[in-house]
Amino acid sequence: MRTSRKRTIAIIVPVTVLALAGIATAAGLTTSSTSLGGGSTLVTNNCSIKVSYDLVNDVAFQGPVVGPPATVGGYYLSKVTVTPGGQSDCVGAAFRVTLAKTSGLTLTEAVSAFTTATAPIKVPVSAFAQDVGAAYATVSNNTASTSGPTN
Repeated sequence: MRTSRKRTIAIIVPVTVLALAGIATAAGLTTSSTSLGGGSTLVTNNCSIKVSYDLVNDVAFQGPVVGPPATVGGYYLSKVTVTPGGQSDCVGAAFRVTLAKTSGLTLTEAVSAFTTATAPIKVPVSAFAQDVGAAYATVSNNTASTSGPTN
């Protein structure tokens, strides 16, 4: 029985020391990469975007449409406001607005571009208002310089 304890201790102690040494080494590492995804894509655009809509002024009633494409009558979100964050990278930056259900399913998308670093833009969209669970925008043009594979 003593031999078994000695073997266990002889195995546990070096393994513990090695694990602690690995943790200490990892804690001392710093990240100096400006890339995402383990170095696969470099992103240099600093344009932050705010997306909003007004439930009073940006929602309009539309009657049902019978012909293709058929639509249900009701209240539709007709526009969203996209405001750039004031960074110089926002000037001329194209962006894509996406309206989605709470499940993440995309309802509609629209594209536009900023003309200044601070002026908000009203982007026309059309989605049944009760279905909209999220509205977001992403910079989508070459003002965001990227390198590496795009998946």
